[in-house]
Amino acid sequence: MSRQTPENPVILATGINKFHSMLLLEMKGILVGETLIIDERNSNPIESWKTMRPGPIEFYLRRPRTEYQDFAGHGSDSNTPVVRLNKSSKIKRKVALLNWWVSWRERWRSEKNGKFKFEAAGWSLYCSNGGGDKVLLMRAEWAMPSEKEPENAGQPHWHVHQRLPLYGGSEDESFPNEPLAIDADAEANELDEEPSAELIEIIDQPLEELATSRSSFGMTAADTTSVHLGMAGWHHGGGLPRCWQLPIGSDPTKSLRTWSIAVLAYMQCQLPYIHTS
Repeated sequence: MSRQTPENPVILATGINKFHSMLLLEMKGILVGETLIIDERNSNPIESWKTMRPGPIEFYLRRPRTEYQDFAGHGSDSNTPVVRLNKSSKIKRKVALLNWWVSWRERWRSEKNGKFKFEAAGWSLYCSNGGGDKVLLMRAEWAMPSEKEPENAGQPHWHVHQRLPLYGGSEDESFPNEPLAIDADAEANELDEEPSAELIEIIDQPLEELATSRSSFGMTAADTTSVHLGMAGWHHGGGLPRCWQLPIGSDPTKSLRTWSIAVLAYMQCQLPYIHTS
């Protein structure tokens, strides 16, 4: 049975401005340094988005223009502005050198009569080792159903950016539960033999290629990026998936303000549980 798609809530520009002011105020102490929320078009004057023609508009978090701005991402998406997350005092020494970064984005749609329709908002969490590349670990999002957002997704939700290696020569093969029986004499004899051409070809591959290869050692990978992990519980009425979808309300900024700060603080308090190996 199909369900009725909720309408995107609509508010005035003044509501968005108030939301941004409160959000910036409550992020102090969680993020390092001063921050701004500006529209993606980087317009001049900055708030010309209030009178723009109907169409999409995005806001993001960044440093003031007088301060150095860090970026994350790769390829065509290498210009994501990020801000450093304050480290918890409980972080273990082994991961003390790791730096944690977040990006914040909102997507609205400008309507007629100076109104704006909410589409999506969320945090992305990145990690870097010293001055190394910033690697995307997870995202927390709250979105309205759209062409890009499936109707059966929990709202709000987490995305975990992880590729899980799957071993086996075919779909029917898997690792046996029994330990392998090793013939020590046979192993010793094999060490004296010349390596096969196939093995030499595998050894000669760069590590990056080995990690992403779908054929080396019969390995494939499962990508979890598109999985929506609901974070608001399962008791919001109706059957699946509606019971996993928290209504955002007629004024989305009220729910977004509470949710966004809670998520940011939660990510910060969970960092001490990350270990290195």
